[in-house]
Amino acid sequence: MVLTVALEEAVLHPDYPEISTKYIPGDGPGLTPIAKKLIDIHGDRLDIMKRTGNEYQVLSLTSPGPQGEPDVAKAEELARVCNDWIAAECKKDPKHFGAFCSLSMHRPEQAAKELRRAVKELGLVGAILNDWQSTGEDGNGILLFDTPDYDPFWKEVEALGVPVYFHPKVRSLQIEMLRIVAQ
Repeated sequence: MVLTVALEEAVLHPDYPEISTKYIPGDGPGLTPIAKKLIDIHGDRLDIMKRTGNEYQVLSLTSPGPQGEPDVAKAEELARVCNDWIAAECKKDPKHFGAFCSLSMHRPEQAAKELRRAVKELGLVGAILNDWQSTGEDGNGILLFDTPDYDPFWKEVEALGVPVYFHPKVRSLQIEMLRIVAQ
């Protein structure tokens, strides 16, 4: 028997829909049908998995998550809260779900610490990173993760032996594709 594993299966924290719903097209206030599906982990998602032969999903917070938050303290809190939540959801059905942790990448040492906590204490299987960390008052500044400043983070990844999944941030083409799908 071959185990079918789906990676980077997007979820949306029900208490923080604003982290991603600005990128999900809708027709007014409230959660869109797509957002509602991203929040539902143990209902329709599990039913669809069973019908399609997908035995296991590695869940991840939908983009951009903490990396779209330019405020350091808010991004770090969002990562911690969302990692706690996604780990709790996976523990409800570990046969079907694991998860990547979300990280604020403002401070590499702190990101390494949260990664270690997420893997060692929460049981998450790795991390998901977007293209960059948003910074600045307007959110238009960026931090890239391939500079020597991030060596402490990458050393922790190596020490833990976990994968890091790079996900492109939502861009205008992706937004247009979501609009087409939502119609």
